[in-house]
Amino acid sequence: MEDPKEEKKQVVKKLSDNIWAVEREKMTKIMPLNETTPQKMLIIENKTLLMQELDCSYKNTPAKGITKIYGVLGIIQIYPASYLFVITGRKLVCEISAITKARVFEVTETQLLVMNKEAKTDNKEYEATINKVMKAGFYYSPDVCLNKRFTPNEDSVVDHSWIR
Repeated sequence: MEDPKEEKKQVVKKLSDNIWAVEREKMTKIMPLNETTPQKMLIIENKTLLMQELDCSYKNTPAKGITKIYGVLGIIQIYPASYLFVITGRKLVCEISAITKARVFEVTETQLLVMNKEAKTDNKEYEATINKVMKAGFYYSPDVCLNKRFTPNEDSVVDHSWIR
């Protein structure tokens, strides 16, 4: 059995003369060596390698830019930028089965995240149109096999005659 204190261990490494890294189980923080309270830091999530730059210049202010993502709807290419379209809000609608515990959620909020910020774009009109279209009551289930369960095939023992 693992000790819960094991998760809180961190390793501090000096990467160069002026940059250091704090490695933890779930993320790595990279920041300037000479500053005890850095103005900016780069956070890398170890599991997904997702990188995020945080502005830490305001004291006693919670870090901005951290959003819980419930699902990814896809990647949209609007030249010259790419956008990651994500689900940021949801509401439980129902549970399909008490045995499988498959749940269906209504998508209440979505967000377009720019994947390459260096591409200077003025796509506000396109972004607004996409956001407007995506407000139209979507539902999803985190169970990716849910569709397969209800799709008829030759080996199926379930009666799919009700599906049209």
